Amino acid sequence: MKTLLLLMMLASSFAFGRSDGGNEGGHGGDPYALEFSGIAKAIGDKLVQEETRSGAAFIKWKFKAADFQKSAKAIRYTSAESDDMVLRGQEVDAINFPDQNLIKVNRARWRELNFRARSQLVLHEVFGILGVERDSFEASLDFKSFLANASKEMETELADSSQMNLFYGLCQSFPALGDASTCGSGTDKLEKAQICATNQAEAKCRMSGKGGCEILNTSYTPKMSTTAFGLRYCEVLVLMK
Repeated sequence: MKTLLLLMMLASSFAFGRSDGGNEGGHGGDPYALEFSGIAKAIGDKLVQEETRSGAAFIKWKFKAADFQKSAKAIRYTSAESDDMVLRGQEVDAINFPDQNLIKVNRARWRELNFRARSQLVLHEVFGILGVERDSFEASLDFKSFLANASKEMETELADSSQMNLFYGLCQSFPALGDASTCGSGTDKLEKAQICATNQAEAKCRMSGKGGCEILNTSYTPKMSTTAFGLRYCEVLVLMK
């Protein structure tokens, strides 16, 4: 039985590809990584303006706004679900790898954060790549007032960007044993998962105070699981603005 299970999982991995959405290279079509990257670049631009007004914090933490701005454009961004986001035995919001110039964000945590909290996380993680701070938030605290104002400005300025300030809804659909396709269109289970994900995204959008929430994209990703009921399922992700 164990041999059969292993063979089924291997076969599925070849058929479906990477379970993390194929986040190779920059950030591909990964919406979490795209939004993280966009916020990082926007913060870099705001820091350049801030340094001209007051450079004390930059001198204290021994970096220049241009360093942040350059790194934000060069860093590789990727994402993963909670199971793959554990550091020293604890689930974390994100992990930065300075030696790889890589930041990996926890999708589940990111979905629950508002725009300001996402901006705070981005600032801290890019600081980690720069070596400004690692396991503490002392530098981030010194830029707290700056980020409070900057995040308000960015949220307005980036409102029209197709991959910024998104609201996420995620639900799973488990096909019947006889279904040929994991994410086959027209099935009752898949339709319910889409409604579920749409309701999640819409609720978060309304809670933010934004009116006129609109669906930006709906994606269906075949996945494998050894813990949930059934080996295969379809992950339905709805993005709203």
